[in-house]
Amino acid sequence: MPELSKALVKFDVDIEVYSVKWFFSMWSIDLPFDYAMTALDLYLVDQQRSLIRIALAIFACLMP
Repeated sequence: MPELSKALVKFDVDIEVYSVKWFFSMWSIDLPFDYAMTALDLYLVDQQRSLIRIALAIFACLMP
């Protein structure tokens, strides 16, 4: 996601600002309940790889 990377650098966004909360809660704080349960299911099946994939999917949905 090169556009996302450029935007984060341009606006000087520190990855720790959003990623720590997301990874520790596995998105249960910011996602609707149904999506949070799906994220948890993916984590139970695919472990660590699913965390990065979910984060990238959320960013892809938020990109204009």
